[in-house]
Amino acid sequence: MRRVVATLAVVLVLASVPLPVAAHANHVTAGTQVSPDGTLVVDSVYLTSDGYLTVHRDDDGEPGERIGVTEVPARSFQPNVHVTVDETAWAEWEPQSVHLVLRSDDGDGTFEPDEDPAIESFGSPVAASITVAAGERAVVAADQHYLQQTRRGTLDVRHLATPTEGYLVVTDHETGERVGTEAIEAGSHEHVTVALDGSDRGETRLDATLYREDETGGIGEPIRAGNASVGATFTVERLGGGRQAAATATATPNLVRTPSEPTETATETAGPTTATTVGSQPGFGLLTTVGALVLVAGRWRA
Repeated sequence: MRRVVATLAVVLVLASVPLPVAAHANHVTAGTQVSPDGTLVVDSVYLTSDGYLTVHRDDDGEPGERIGVTEVPARSFQPNVHVTVDETAWAEWEPQSVHLVLRSDDGDGTFEPDEDPAIESFGSPVAASITVAAGERAVVAADQHYLQQTRRGTLDVRHLATPTEGYLVVTDHETGERVGTEAIEAGSHEHVTVALDGSDRGETRLDATLYREDETGGIGEPIRAGNASVGATFTVERLGGGRQAAATATATPNLVRTPSEPTETATETAGPTTATTVGSQPGFGLLTTVGALVLVAGRWRA
């Protein structure tokens, strides 16, 4: 009996301690965006072994012609990874879907499309599908693979770029209800803080979408890549605080302009913000816990 109790204690410890790979799995995340030169901003990439990130045209929902590649080192969480579409493909670019696919290196340190296979998870490539258009840079980058926790009732947007003054509008992914708005100057910004309405605790998914400023200074049209709105989807857990705590948050230095109050009538539905399809593989933390439970069961029967 004592052995069972001791083993159960070990299980609880293993389940609560983030082991090196438990916090990371092979993944790639990105969002719909507009690029001025064919360089795509990928939210985050993680590989458990040396490999590559490739860009492919869409072929009836599957990765087709390869039109870009960049190297990715092993066991290094990388935000804001840049991968460039080949010049010949970009020369006559029209808004379209592309696939970002992770591939493993066969060990020779050289990318060989026929020898370096796509990494799979549950039978499908670890990949993301996004819409890309040509134009002035517009992108919202988020660590979409990870849960963002907040006690102040705020959303942290790690990176965004917009070609015009406007707003970052945050809505509930399920209901479409607006829960936060932040004025944005034209240009590139890091760690934009958006105060979230309400004080309900718990986990939720939020869409952050870029909007242009209209002629009155309010919220105008969404910035689009083709028919898709430029933005990203976040998974957020509110631990406490809420709107009152969010009001005391320090404003992002780049966003000091005081805009006119956004008009409620300007929040038209402009199609969903394109969230990435995230492929990933389970970490060792879950496997360790399951193994320990099996051990407990075996000892219990003994």
